[in-house]
Amino acid sequence: MHIVTGSDENYVTGVAVLIASVARFDPGTEFTVLDHGISPRGRDMLQAVARRIGCPVTVLPVDPARLEGVRRQENSYITPASYLRVLIPEMLPHLSRVIYMDCDMLAVRSIAGIWAADLAGSPVAAVRDAGVLRSKPEELIALDLPADAYFNSGLLVMDLDLWRSEGIADACLDWARHPDRETCFADQSALNHVLRGRVKWLEATWNLLLIVVEQELREGRDLPDDWRPGVLHYCGQHKPWAATVFLGEIWQAHAAALAGLIPAPVERRLSLRDRLRLLERRRRRVFGLLLRRRKYLMQRQAERITRDRIIAPCLAALKAPPPV
Repeated sequence: MHIVTGSDENYVTGVAVLIASVARFDPGTEFTVLDHGISPRGRDMLQAVARRIGCPVTVLPVDPARLEGVRRQENSYITPASYLRVLIPEMLPHLSRVIYMDCDMLAVRSIAGIWAADLAGSPVAAVRDAGVLRSKPEELIALDLPADAYFNSGLLVMDLDLWRSEGIADACLDWARHPDRETCFADQSALNHVLRGRVKWLEATWNLLLIVVEQELREGRDLPDDWRPGVLHYCGQHKPWAATVFLGEIWQAHAAALAGLIPAPVERRLSLRDRLRLLERRRRRVFGLLLRRRKYLMQRQAERITRDRIIAPCLAALKAPPPV
């Protein structure tokens, strides 16, 4: 199995933990990291991680000129490095299939099943984006796509031979360089435009958008009885190596296995104003629960489901003996 991810210096800690998480459940996996500005220290860190987990990690520098002119929203946390996934077919000409994973992802069980997925002639297999209709409906309008046809590009099983024969990468980059593009999600917009109607759908568990999961739990939704997380996606501006985020304790537990190799988490000291706000929120919560107000009851239910159905099983899987 071959996993590809990409990063600049800002996300290299995420790359390290992603790699270690996959290797924890799928020993012997090969990894390639497309390098769009990783520092020498960052590259050394990735090789140290490779030695600790016992899996090969190849770091391939990308010519920045290859991504010149691609469009992205102003003031966005999305950088040109997000386009690295479309360069995989040309960067790895000897491979026919890879799984691409964003560096803000975390595997919480084996992903070997999707490696063996039958693409049935499709260039990619992917997961429908459960959040686009909620957060950016204008994206669907701009692309003229229904919500159930729009995929999240954070995890892709890619048929590289098909990509090369059809020139899919160049088609995506040409579309992304058009001066009139006003879409929200950079490379994801380009991929959805070029690959419309040609996606093999994977179960949502293989790319769980945690922003969406958190919102749905807070709105009172429960998880299906057979729900079992596979890949957690810490999408959005705030990342678990730099901020307190939903299910961040699972990411931190995986990061602990790389202690001494990756930067230690920085504890943010709360200002007096922040501490007072926290105390006020706690006061409101106590009285809200005493008065049986729906908002606070739903909040408590969401916390229970999160603890019992997501955090506890994921941490237990990490503590179990690794597969041979």
